[in-house]
Amino acid sequence: MNAPRPLTLPEEFVLLAHQPSGTVQSVLRADAGCAAAELGDLALRGKLRIRTNKFEFLGIRVYRGTNAVELLDVSPTGLGWADALLDELARLSATRPVPVREWRQTRGVEAFDRHRAALVERGLLHHEPSDIPAQDRYLPHNPTRDALIAEIETAIGSHAPIGAHMLFRFDLANAIAQLRITKRGRWVMNRDRGIGPVADIPEDLRETSRVLTMVLPERSA
Repeated sequence: MNAPRPLTLPEEFVLLAHQPSGTVQSVLRADAGCAAAELGDLALRGKLRIRTNKFEFLGIRVYRGTNAVELLDVSPTGLGWADALLDELARLSATRPVPVREWRQTRGVEAFDRHRAALVERGLLHHEPSDIPAQDRYLPHNPTRDALIAEIETAIGSHAPIGAHMLFRFDLANAIAQLRITKRGRWVMNRDRGIGPVADIPEDLRETSRVLTMVLPERSA
C-alpha cells in the first residue's frame, strides 16, 4: 500500500482554519489565507517568489502595498491545482505584474473550496450538511489538526533550526483569528531578522511568507 500523500500547505491551512466544532470563524480571512497558502506552496517548490516593495525607516522594515508575484519556474509539479495556477499566473504576468493583494481578493473562495473538498475526500474533514448551505459544518480530524499545531509549538519553542515549510505554516496559522499559538515572543522578532531557528532559510522565502500574511484582511473582517 502506498503511503498517504503529505498535506500541501493550503490543505494544512484549511484544516487549521476549521475549529473543532466544524465552523470557520472568519470566512473572509480564511478564503484569503488559502489563496496566500497556494502561492506559499508554489514558493516552497521554487516556482515563484514575492517581489517585495520595501524600505527601511528608523531601523524598521516597511513594506508597501505593491508586492507582486514573480514566476521562477513554470514546469509541472504533478499537482493539478498547482499546475493550473502556474498556467494562470504565467498568462496574467505576461502583460503586467500580478499584485499579491489583488490575487488573494479574486482567488480566495475558489482556493478554499478546492482544498476543503480535497480534505473531505481524504477523510480529514467530515461534512455535515445543513438546510442552509452557508451553515454547513466541516468537522476536522482532530488528531491530524492537533499534530499540526503541536509541531508548530515544538518548532517555535526550540532553538533548533526549522525548515521553510514550518515557517510558512507558522506564519499562516498565526494569521488565523481563532487559532491560538502560545509560544511566540522573541521567535516572531527573530524570524523577521533571519536569526535563530530561521537563520538557514533564504531571505526571499522569509520575505515571501511575511508578505503573504500581511495582505490578509484585518481580523475584524
